[in-house]
Amino acid sequence: MLLLLYCTKLFDFFREFRENGFEKSLVDARELAEELEMSPDEMIFANSSAHRKRLREQFDYEAQDESSNLNATEKFRAEFFFIVMDNAVAVSDDSVSDEATSPADVTD
Repeated sequence: MLLLLYCTKLFDFFREFRENGFEKSLVDARELAEELEMSPDEMIFANSSAHRKRLREQFDYEAQDESSNLNATEKFRAEFFFIVMDNAVAVSDDSVSDEATSPADVTD
């Protein structure tokens, strides 16, 4: 039962961190970079210099890929941070629901 309580608290942390953790992490990273006396160029996400091949649109109603309009920080947030945090939250939700529905240990 105690394990379930700790897991629930951890999973609540994941949900909270998904919503507000990215900005807090950026602030912490900037403070750490300043302490390490890093240059401003080293403190930002590097923009990819690789040219992406433009795919032809098959139909007029297909939307443009708006990810190319994002800056490097927003792109990292959308393509990495949210995916990792969504997976952590999904696993935690599954774990809690499995634990809640599993039969209790019966002692004879």
